Amino acid sequence: MSSEKTFGSRLENARALVRQFAGMPTYSAHVPELDPAAFSSLVADAEQKQRDYANVKLQLAVLRDRRKAILNGDAQNIGLLANLRNIRASIVATFGKTSVYVEKATELIRKMRTQKAAKTTELDANSNEQVETGSISRNTMSYGSIAQNFEELVLLLVSLGARYQPSATHLQINVLQNTSAELSQENANTQAMLASSKILQNKRNAAFKSLSERFQLIKAHILASFGAKSAEYKNIAKLSV
Repeated sequence: MSSEKTFGSRLENARALVRQFAGMPTYSAHVPELDPAAFSSLVADAEQKQRDYANVKLQLAVLRDRRKAILNGDAQNIGLLANLRNIRASIVATFGKTSVYVEKATELIRKMRTQKAAKTTELDANSNEQVETGSISRNTMSYGSIAQNFEELVLLLVSLGARYQPSATHLQINVLQNTSAELSQENANTQAMLASSKILQNKRNAAFKSLSERFQLIKAHILASFGAKSAEYKNIAKLSV
């Protein structure tokens, strides 16, 4: 798979061909596919698709960092995961370690702390067996599960009513409800942006595929028109898109 740096190099090579057209006064495009203006249009389209994808990637990175900060905390806030121990301690202090409420809270907390990457498999055509093809990281799988389990934990605390009254502000119901809602919203925003990035990536890749195919046609046409030893061909012989 081409890296982002490679896509930039491919664009620069395409621009180089556009510049070379100016030095080919006898260049003849007998079909629309070989027309310099048409190729320049493809270059412009690929450039725009690349910008669109780069922009959505930056937005996605911001959303992921924001979502991660809710879990792990930052300079201003204690992270959700760090708070779980304190939440459980508050329930234990009120109901005792053997309470059913502590048992329920402990199970939900365990789920949130032990989220692991989910393995993905597919059927191998040769062996007819399931083989592992990769994994789904917390970025695309676990946040939704954590958000759901935390929401259930907050609902459990709400059900305790006046019996759950921690003195620490960050453990109080309204604060935890806000955190739960924020995590769910940020996860939804991130997933939506991830979907957009996939769409724009596919559009970018399709634009570069069209650009590459057209480049090869024009390159072959220049070779046939001017010859392998011509300056026109030598200037682009080592270029690829």
